[in-house]
Amino acid sequence: MSAKESYCYRILKTHSVIVDFDGEPHLTNVPGVVEGETFKQWKARVLGPDATNVVVYYPDEPTPQTRMHNLKVAYSAKHVERMFRDFGRTKDGKKLLAVENAISETKARFSSVPRETLKYLLAEKHRCLEPSLQDFFQRFIDASKKNQENISIENLLNDLIDSYNNAVRIFRERSGY
Repeated sequence: MSAKESYCYRILKTHSVIVDFDGEPHLTNVPGVVEGETFKQWKARVLGPDATNVVVYYPDEPTPQTRMHNLKVAYSAKHVERMFRDFGRTKDGKKLLAVENAISETKARFSSVPRETLKYLLAEKHRCLEPSLQDFFQRFIDASKKNQENISIENLLNDLIDSYNNAVRIFRERSGY
């Protein structure tokens, strides 16, 4: 959102006024409401001395015979359209960033398992696991201790697949299948 549209949006939020003007905002933050202030005082304080062609948009009921073309010309709201379009883009950008952050956090959270979890699972199945399989998992536990890291699920699955594939191949070669 451009600086001017952003400033005008903050004026809307602070003062409940939709405004447009030529020039650049003279402040970064929009000053608060001052009771009893005139439009002239407000304009100088909030928009600054260089703001020209100040237009305030407000609800007005035109007469029934007013032509729509005349309304469009007289009350052109291009600035308001830009302000809300840019605001929508900003919101979409924030949503996209939130989704990307959520994906990254989810990947980080589920891409590894604490070594204590693997130890616990192995301890539960200790009596029924083959010694070679116990050794296989112990390698991952030992490696994670050295690196002070959790156990990578992807690495564990890759090694499991490779080991299983090799075991099946060797079994087929020896058994003649």
